[in-house]
Amino acid sequence: MCYTKGVPNNNPGENIQQQPNQKHPAGEVLSPPPASPDRQKAQRASGQDVQADIQEIEDRVRRAERWMIGLTFAIAAFALCAVIVGIFQWSSMSGQLREMRESNKINRDALVSVQRAFVFFTNTLDALSGGRDRKTGQKAWLVTPHYKNSGNTAALNVHVFVSTNSPEWTTLPGGYDFPDKVSTEGAFPNTNLKEAPSILASQFETGAAQVGIPDNILGRVNFGKSHVYLWGRVTYEDIFGCGHITRFCKEFTYRDPTGNGRLFWDDCGENTCADKTCKDYQPTNKAVCLEAQPN
Repeated sequence: MCYTKGVPNNNPGENIQQQPNQKHPAGEVLSPPPASPDRQKAQRASGQDVQADIQEIEDRVRRAERWMIGLTFAIAAFALCAVIVGIFQWSSMSGQLREMRESNKINRDALVSVQRAFVFFTNTLDALSGGRDRKTGQKAWLVTPHYKNSGNTAALNVHVFVSTNSPEWTTLPGGYDFPDKVSTEGAFPNTNLKEAPSILASQFETGAAQVGIPDNILGRVNFGKSHVYLWGRVTYEDIFGCGHITRFCKEFTYRDPTGNGRLFWDDCGENTCADKTCKDYQPTNKAVCLEAQPN
């Protein structure tokens, strides 16, 4: 093996490049000398350091991903808890709102019930004898039923109707509709009637329309040969603008024959009602009137 001896560079401006592989005079190419063990160890150590750096980066990425997943889960859990709490709060507030509305309705219904007018027919009956029937000239009784406002406010636009089963004076048939027998003539000459609305003050009682009944008919009642019925209705409005109706029906059962002016009567068993219990009642189409109706 021969080597080429280096020639000094007498021209510093020119560089002489040495070929890495030298050719043998016989034409063989010489390979560079093998790396030393220290260089191999250095290369292996360098590769291990790179691999360790990569592994560390991957570990950091995985830790960051785990943190992001945990943070995302925590945010989702917090949002879910907030939704659940919001639902419970909404449900609670909705329940409180319903209770407040129900309480307000109860208070308003109580106010309407306590303060409104309530008119009904009492068991008081004015019965005056000694008069004469204007048509027959015979002895007759002037009968006046009473009605009262037991409410705390006045009854407005009051209309009262009173009728009898004259002139038949017989037992009323089943399903009788108790019509209004309006007449402008009273039992006596000075009892001409003219229907007109009125006002009934709170806790005030007064007489309704006067009705004449012949004395001889009442005498027949004592023996069951005649039947005398007296029925009527009163319609009115309360201060809240709600319309009302009350009906009554009485049957005379006995006339005191001693002439002391005492008459006895009893309920008919029909046509005794108020508001919702009356078949022909129609509540006023106003919220305060409709909500105040009893169930």
